[in-house]
Amino acid sequence: MFRLIGSIPVLGALLKIANTYAYGGDYRASEEFAGLALWIKRFAVPLMLALVLTLCTVWPIIPHAVKSHELSFSHATDFVQKPGVFISSVLPSLLGFGIGVYALIFGLAEPFVRQFRKLIDEQIKAGEISHGSVLMLNSDLAFPLIVMVVGIAVGALQQANLENQSLILITWVMFWYSLIVMIEMISVIFRLAENSLLDKGLNGDENTKAVSDVTQGD
Repeated sequence: MFRLIGSIPVLGALLKIANTYAYGGDYRASEEFAGLALWIKRFAVPLMLALVLTLCTVWPIIPHAVKSHELSFSHATDFVQKPGVFISSVLPSLLGFGIGVYALIFGLAEPFVRQFRKLIDEQIKAGEISHGSVLMLNSDLAFPLIVMVVGIAVGALQQANLENQSLILITWVMFWYSLIVMIEMISVIFRLAENSLLDKGLNGDENTKAVSDVTQGD
């Protein structure tokens, strides 16, 4: 089933990236589903948070929707009714930033990548984690980009179907979910930068000590 869906253009690419993201970059992600438990663990909390933020955004229409048992944005502000315009103005800039960072990942120092791979292998052997690989760096950066691309596409559809009430709600969910995964992406960048700086700092200390030893020897 996984290979069948994976062979479908566009949908297959989305599935493989999302599955690798859920699998923590595990090598098996290209051959099998990560499993429902891993998907729930990876996606449930961000999606729930996106739903909560969406409800906060469209809150003015909630009382009317509860009373009339009908979803209608006719009583909402123009801003709330047209999330497609907002999402199309915000996400492209974030997408450009993300693609730039994603390209820089290939410039990571080789020793750091080896160290990261060693850490993952040690955690798997120790039973701390049951899956994962150094490829999680790739999936943790690629998945937010895919989410933003889908968000832009949903925003465009919403602008083309302004009267579709459900699409308005979905667009707001996609907007907030895109921001959430962007924050996760920044978190990954932060950890990478932190480790890189610490690694350089340690090397710097070693170089300083070496220079000091040579000076004392003279």
